[in-house]
Amino acid sequence: MSYAILAAFAVMLLWGAADYLIQKLCRIIGNLETLLLIDLTAAVLLLPLVLHDIASLTTASIPLMLTLGAIGWLSGIVSFEALRAGKLSVIDAVLVMELPFTIILGIMFFGDAIGTAQWALIAAVIAGTALVSLETLDARRIFGKVEKGAALALLAALIFAAMNFLTAAASRQASPAIAIWFPWTVSALLSGALLWRQKRLQAMPAKVASSMKLSAATALTAVLGWLLYAAAVSGGELSIITAITEGYVAVAVLLGVSANREKLARHQALAAAAVIAATIGLAMTA
Repeated sequence: MSYAILAAFAVMLLWGAADYLIQKLCRIIGNLETLLLIDLTAAVLLLPLVLHDIASLTTASIPLMLTLGAIGWLSGIVSFEALRAGKLSVIDAVLVMELPFTIILGIMFFGDAIGTAQWALIAAVIAGTALVSLETLDARRIFGKVEKGAALALLAALIFAAMNFLTAAASRQASPAIAIWFPWTVSALLSGALLWRQKRLQAMPAKVASSMKLSAATALTAVLGWLLYAAAVSGGELSIITAITEGYVAVAVLLGVSANREKLARHQALAAAAVIAATIGLAMTA
């Protein structure tokens, strides 16, 4: 088994735990504060790893890094609000829609090959995601019973797919570490500027200090997960690596139901299980 595949399975565990921690921290210190904390952690901890790579950045790679930073910041804003507002088990099941979107981008731009069975599994992911986002299957009430945060999670999935693709491109053009450090530094500047404008930046240190253990665990888990993802996609096919990492939904659903005491309707639980099974199937057939 290659290092890229092993890294992908580690990412799966880290991302599931990170979403659980992010949801808790967002509800305590705020969405934007949580995003800035993670961005700053990445910018500071990864700086020693990228010092020798910064000088090698070309005029052609900098626009890609800036674009990735802006998209990464937007993905954080949207996904953190979805996690804050909704059930972890539902939100992460909807976020798995980033998988088919990412696979399509991998086929279009990286030449990844997808077979008939894999397309069928992608269809199962899409159908299961649609079902898990609905509180009821009653046709008379269905449009008024979409889970809180589900629409935002679907938008975040689209943005994540673009972020996955650009992270893979940046990792191959520069290095995995700088593909994380540069965009997250851009995101930190954007988050900090917005918090300063809203006069919330001064209060952030006290908020973080009041939940120091949770803040540290959240930031370190998220950063390590993305660093390993960048390393994995730099040495393996984007579609295969992303398919494996989407197993984080299983971790998130388990944490949502067991730790958060979230309740799912029968069709939602079955749909979530189907999404997880289809995702594992994609990884096995990749």
